[in-house]
Amino acid sequence: MGVRAPQPAPQTAPPASVGPKTLVLKKGQLVFQEGDTSKAMYLVKKGSIRIFKKKGTNITEIGTVNVGEVLGELAFLDGLPRSASCEALNDAELVEISGAAFTQTLSSIPDWLKAMLKTIVGRLRAASNKIRQLEAAQQSFDYSKDSLQLGYTFINSTEAAKLATCVLLVALRKSNAGQKNTPLELEMFNKIANQVHGLASSKTQAFIDTLIQAGMITQEGEGSAAKFSLNDLDVLEKYIMQVNESNQQEPVKRKIFSVRGFTIMSVIGKYLSKFKTDSAQTKVKINLFQIQTAEKEATGKAPFRNDEYEELIRHEYVGAINFQAEGEIMSEIDTTHFIMQYKIQRLIKALDALNDSKRK
Repeated sequence: MGVRAPQPAPQTAPPASVGPKTLVLKKGQLVFQEGDTSKAMYLVKKGSIRIFKKKGTNITEIGTVNVGEVLGELAFLDGLPRSASCEALNDAELVEISGAAFTQTLSSIPDWLKAMLKTIVGRLRAASNKIRQLEAAQQSFDYSKDSLQLGYTFINSTEAAKLATCVLLVALRKSNAGQKNTPLELEMFNKIANQVHGLASSKTQAFIDTLIQAGMITQEGEGSAAKFSLNDLDVLEKYIMQVNESNQQEPVKRKIFSVRGFTIMSVIGKYLSKFKTDSAQTKVKINLFQIQTAEKEATGKAPFRNDEYEELIRHEYVGAINFQAEGEIMSEIDTTHFIMQYKIQRLIKALDALNDSKRK
């Protein structure tokens, strides 16, 4: 009988890897939400993460986690639900450390170190509970409505003025006479806003996004290669002055420019150049009847009534209406002042829209 060849030992599947893995997030993407069960903690390798708490329509900004810092360790270590929500302020990359990976590492440390970690976690949880005292809504007057209302505002008018001042200060460092677009160093802006004014990174990022939306900042490129420039120093400076003057008044005495008024202003701006005789002309007489007719032909509906135009007159953005003849409803406009105020109102309404979105 021949000798039987030796058989190879049965192969077993290698154990599943419990090591850390990489988590890539896009701007605005949530890492986890308040109340979620903890399954991992995270090390930030790239980008910044906003930490916040939400209760109804109220939001409390807790802080920001940056590169080299750990996120979500508290609930991960003590097994309780997540005490806050986290989202990426920009494109981010995290190292996800699972429970299995942590347990594997923990098994090799002495008992006294385990006890110390448990004590530290308990004390951190107690301190975290004090955050609930901050959950009283950030109250300020809401200017996004046609009448003043007291309620939660993500970026209030005082913070907006501070943020705009930080942008202006950083831009002035790089400005040259006659230069149309001024380079803007966002890293410097964030440092001043965070360290000097104590404004959360979530607000600085949202404010820059709003300035881009309002056409006051231009962005070229994406990600780390992105470059930013401020389009008009004068408009931003005028905006800061107006907001500061308004903040010094009693809330009930402040002038509120409605969304409808801004819409009418946009229509006027659309046809303004048709009434200029030359580029140097600053004051022109526009024909409201002509604008209303042209806009109705373009959109199929009347853009505004003459009585609605009165709001622009009250705010001194335009001159009074003068009915001269049939088909001639005239109003004199200082184009430089009008365009300046239009750009300022565009930023104000963009901030109103941001605050509205944060209440949802």
